[in-house]
Amino acid sequence: FGTVEGDPLPCVRAPLPTCIFADSCTSTCCPVGFDCLRDPVVGVACKLSADGCGNFDWCRDFFDLPRTCRPEECRRGERVAEILIFALFGVAVGSLLDLVDFLLYWCGPDRTLLKAGANLSSAIMKFLSLTSMAAV
Repeated sequence: FGTVEGDPLPCVRAPLPTCIFADSCTSTCCPVGFDCLRDPVVGVACKLSADGCGNFDWCRDFFDLPRTCRPEECRRGERVAEILIFALFGVAVGSLLDLVDFLLYWCGPDRTLLKAGANLSSAIMKFLSLTSMAAV
């Protein structure tokens, strides 16, 4: 919604707020540089006027114009975001365990079992984070 900024412009976007629930296209539904079209799936949508937009159906599904996230492309994008959050959390916990390992090295060099446990836990967390990102 709002003004269109950036380079390159998005291929497909939702109409301006004045036309969200409209049944027909008017010249005021889309910003400059976009053509209004009536899509059977989402209703009124705005498509980039210039050539080179690519596959309109894929763009429409990926950007989820009706904001329902039913198409597979949209659900895949949400899954990637969720896995990324898990991976970042795993790396943070693994790094924290590395810090514990480092502190044990200086404060208790004779606590080998505790140090090995922290080191193994850190490695497992980082490995889980890496494999979760590779699975996407």
